[in-house]
Amino acid sequence: MVHVMSEHDQFLSLARNFLLSYVNNLNAKDLESGESLAKRALGLGASPREIKLLYLDVAQGLHDKSRSRGDKHYAAGLDFVRKTDYVKSAKSGLREIVEEDLPPFVSIEQPDIDFSAVIGLEKVKREIRRVVVDPFKNPEKWKKYFSSDEAKEGVILTGPPGCGKTLLMRAAAGEGCATFIYLKGEEVPQGKEAESVEYVFNLAKKYSPSIVFIDECQAVLNPRRTRFVTAMQKELDGFGKIQEHILVVGNTNKPWDIDTTLRRSGRLGTMVFVQPPGLEERVEIFKQKLSQKPISADINYNLLGEKTDSHSASDIADICKQASKVPYDQSRNIFMSDLEQAISGRKSSVVEWFSIAKAQIEKSDDRKEVFSDLLAEVTRYLSARSNKPEVADG
Repeated sequence: MVHVMSEHDQFLSLARNFLLSYVNNLNAKDLESGESLAKRALGLGASPREIKLLYLDVAQGLHDKSRSRGDKHYAAGLDFVRKTDYVKSAKSGLREIVEEDLPPFVSIEQPDIDFSAVIGLEKVKREIRRVVVDPFKNPEKWKKYFSSDEAKEGVILTGPPGCGKTLLMRAAAGEGCATFIYLKGEEVPQGKEAESVEYVFNLAKKYSPSIVFIDECQAVLNPRRTRFVTAMQKELDGFGKIQEHILVVGNTNKPWDIDTTLRRSGRLGTMVFVQPPGLEERVEIFKQKLSQKPISADINYNLLGEKTDSHSASDIADICKQASKVPYDQSRNIFMSDLEQAISGRKSSVVEWFSIAKAQIEKSDDRKEVFSDLLAEVTRYLSARSNKPEVADG
């Protein structure tokens, strides 16, 4: 009787052979590949014990094939095992997460994407890597440069809508092998704020390392939601050592609405501005969104990028969707004219945000002081656009 290996067994065999084949020439790329394999193993339902045995096999192989602790391949192997320690010891597999009886305002996942899924935003990625990924992935190096108080500090992501803030943090969780816990701020029930916060942080501790991502956070972190703000203050101030394995990230288009007590250093004191895509990024977004569609040879990606100067990534995605409707009905390729027509019918979601942000920040001297860096970014963007000639439609 022929034994047919399950997809799960095939993967574990493949992963073990892959890793063992590299015991003599491990490099950074191999380490990243190994981490990706570990996450895939979890996605296929591998248990913590199976993951642990897989890496113990690798470590033993490295030990046997290296004559001294100074051997560069042995050192690389130790680094590999250390980097994947979070995966094998802190996760209990996707099955257990899927079986959680979650309330409607919470979702949880172990993302299988990394920063390569996010087009552009290189400056933001570097900052996110430093404040979000490295505390999980390179804790020893991180602790050499930052104090324990700085380790407790959460992050506020802000910027115009549709520029990839949520995708960016899902990718950050994937980069750091962390669980992504998504909390929809607008859906947290009134009167149950304290219980909701406690529930979410218990999840974060259970599935650590984890990122607690509060979307539309101004809906619950504003002065009017006193119970939620108080509960958050308690959690952020009382983390202790557990904070090294949990990071809180708030996502908002209205940072000026967040309670100032949460914006202080040690709580949610780091603000990261996610700007709209530049020309090269817009070109790449068009290429990505159209890559699987039937397109004609007359598509001019550079011109599309120029015509969408003030548009977000989600604006461009919608443009590509709208441009596909008539060609679909007529069973033909998508022409450049279809995309230009869609652009002319799509209002930017970005410019209005910058104007509102400037007005809101300039309402008081306190806001000008707290959001001085953001105000500089907003003013720079509006100034550059006001001095830039419009691209002709023809």
